[in-house]
Amino acid sequence: MKLTLHIGMPRAGSIAIEEYLYSLGKAVSPIVSKSGHSELLMLGGTPAASREYSRRFGPITPEKVSALKDALRSSETEHVVLSSKMLYDSSEAEFIGNLCLELDDIFDEARVIIYLRHQVDHFPHLITQRVKAGMKDWDQISAIPDKLYQYDRICALWDQDINVTVRDYGRCRNDVVGDFCRVAGLPAPATKIPKRSHPTMDVTALHLMMRVNACADPAQDHLRRRVVSELERLKLSDQPYTTSPELAAEILERFDAGNQRVSNEYLNGVPLSREAELEDIE
Repeated sequence: MKLTLHIGMPRAGSIAIEEYLYSLGKAVSPIVSKSGHSELLMLGGTPAASREYSRRFGPITPEKVSALKDALRSSETEHVVLSSKMLYDSSEAEFIGNLCLELDDIFDEARVIIYLRHQVDHFPHLITQRVKAGMKDWDQISAIPDKLYQYDRICALWDQDINVTVRDYGRCRNDVVGDFCRVAGLPAPATKIPKRSHPTMDVTALHLMMRVNACADPAQDHLRRRVVSELERLKLSDQPYTTSPELAAEILERFDAGNQRVSNEYLNGVPLSREAELEDIE
């Protein structure tokens, strides 16, 4: 039995892929769900992954783990396709090693597909995500992440235990589900699935939300989130938050060497694309 495992990254077409797999149902995966296949976090065996699973889905029990393995083993298809963007965030050597050992015990052949989005393009979405989550200090909100954006490290970690295919999200962003189906060997959608819209918060709403976060009662977080939804709906300005030239330059300098390694080792020497540059060409 063969496994194809899509692991993200977040904000790179993951939800669209997960929803399409859900629409295919048990013909593709015995444990498919609208939230992807986050159950796989249980097989990583690390405290961080266990905490994240428990926070979102409840405590891990031996019965849950056993049921997951039984579901995978009893699949009626020769090609199981699983997807969870949460696996990208868990990309550490111990987690990957444990997960791959469990998967090797079930599948004869396995590979991972990763969609990478250029860090400069991804960063405004990370800013929005942090503000929506309740962060209020701009220095922390605008901090450039290390592990999340070390694409060469993440690819190399997975590549130690499993065959890795890397896709450039920027170049297939208008048909990421179709691209995934072609790479994974799945039936393509009957019609092209429109790209999901994940707009960055506009600048006015961003600053207002930071003020709301500063005075919000943590015990009433549902009220703060309601304000977030209203501010997004209102669109207070036509100026979305974009990465400043200074931050963009810092991101490029910090990750250029790693991106070049990814390009050389996984993308046939083609640089990871910048979406603004592709729009100019299009």
